[in-house]
Amino acid sequence: LRNLRSDRTADDLGVLPPPRREATYRRHGSFVRLGQELMPGSLNLQATYGREGRNYNRCFDERDSEMPFGEIEVGWQPWGEQRLRIRVSFRREDLHAGGNLPGTIFFTEDDISSRRDIWGLDARFRWGRKGRRKTISAGYEKERRNYSTGNVNDIFHFDREDRRSITTLGLRLELTDGWFLAALGQRESNRTRFPFATGSTLPEEATSFDENLYQVGFGYDFGIAGGRGSGPASGRSSE
Repeated sequence: LRNLRSDRTADDLGVLPPPRREATYRRHGSFVRLGQELMPGSLNLQATYGREGRNYNRCFDERDSEMPFGEIEVGWQPWGEQRLRIRVSFRREDLHAGGNLPGTIFFTEDDISSRRDIWGLDARFRWGRKGRRKTISAGYEKERRNYSTGNVNDIFHFDREDRRSITTLGLRLELTDGWFLAALGQRESNRTRFPFATGSTLPEEATSFDENLYQVGFGYDFGIAGGRGSGPASGRSSE
């Protein structure tokens, strides 16, 4: 993940301030997904339920977590083909972390437990003949994240609320003989609200920020996946 301050190491060694250690984890997950066509060829519904778990190295046992999640997505192709596609989705994640553990007596460990409600909207438009198609895509995602610790001494998580938004614009141009050019622009913003001033000490994870990302890719499509990509890939973290 990154280098974080380890209260457990400080407690074990009896040193101050808490030293930084490399935070690593193993992730496991499973899900089941059900799809249903509401209007053949134009309107479909997809529902997903699953769980994701993370097991951190011993320095950060308080971050070990289990996260059940559920998502529902509706896709619409008004012309009954792949030329225009519009999708709307809602996802709920409920992360339960270890939090402040009894093994560390002298420190209040971070509790990253939170509930996230995530709304998404994206659209994709294609035109041109096969082998020279052009695709433009746009997406918007809005997340409300409420941290759920009841420990008032965990000042960076108690009654904290994050509001995130991600806006994406992508372009893919098929050139000739399987070659393509792809570009992506993305802006991510986060605004963090604390119930009271946190003083001069800084939290370990990101709070309020703005990030702009630009990617350009040039590649060859072997046809295995049907050339469905619209730009360089991006992902989101569950922390």
